[in-house]
Amino acid sequence: MSWDEPIEKLTGNVNLKYVAHLFHLEKLLCSDDCVNLPNLHDYKDKYYGSWFQISARLIEKTANISTFYNAIRLRHFMVFFLFYIGSFYLYKCLVYVSHHKTLALIITLLCITNPRFFAEQFYNSKDIVLLSIFVIALYYSLKLLNNLTYSNALYAGFFAGLLIATRVIGVLLFVEIT
Repeated sequence: MSWDEPIEKLTGNVNLKYVAHLFHLEKLLCSDDCVNLPNLHDYKDKYYGSWFQISARLIEKTANISTFYNAIRLRHFMVFFLFYIGSFYLYKCLVYVSHHKTLALIITLLCITNPRFFAEQFYNSKDIVLLSIFVIALYYSLKLLNNLTYSNALYAGFFAGLLIATRVIGVLLFVEIT
């Protein structure tokens, strides 16, 4: 467990409280644990993207996960799973750009088995999520640049928005593409 996981969980709860209040879903999304949470406007980490934390919290509520230990295990699994989805898109990106499946597979395997990425993929809910969404957004942006269709624009826009919602630095995707 990383040192900031309790903070990340709290950030997700504060943001979920805000979303629940915004859409008048307090009874559905917030239970008694939301009462003592600070308001988003007063929260010190309000500028961090929280879609991943809100998603994890919603899955916790849906699956009736109530212990901190099981909630952390769920978040670790979500990071792990998202990293492998991102790795699949890394492979697709490399094949799309280079047209060499073997080389793309070797590079993807090197990234997956890199000791730093291998360790981080199990618990880092900030950087690995950003990396994975960046690769997915990059893939659909490359497809959009080469083939202007509504579906490519929809996917590129969705994942670019998700990337920026993860961290504002995701805007750099557009600097890289142009």
